[in-house]
Amino acid sequence: MQDFLKINDNDNVVVALNTIPAGEKITVSVGDGSKTVTAREEIPAGHKMAICDIPEGGEVIKYGYRIGNAKENIAEGSQGNRPADVLGQPLPERQHKGNGRDDQQRQIQNHGRGQFHCNASSLLLIRSL
Repeated sequence: MQDFLKINDNDNVVVALNTIPAGEKITVSVGDGSKTVTAREEIPAGHKMAICDIPEGGEVIKYGYRIGNAKENIAEGSQGNRPADVLGQPLPERQHKGNGRDDQQRQIQNHGRGQFHCNASSLLLIRSL
């Protein structure tokens, strides 16, 4: 099993599924081929790792879309999750237009129906491997 996930072919970052130790080499698909990237530091599970050099101001691509711009150079194999590294616009929270009940009561009532209360920034992507 791979320790990372490249969500979209156009992404310039991968997401660590398990901690990737510093110095570990991963092979990632790029275009019609593949390339080997060495982790420059430990990449914790759930964090992004650049699979190419991303210059200051350059786009950070995840899900095939720009999620932000690099505030400073991000070297290939480095973590790109730190707030100092990526400047992006936060996703707007979606407000539930309820019927006057407080959120806790609504969450409890909806739980039994399989409905969930969330905002756009808590999206979870599940992909079968």
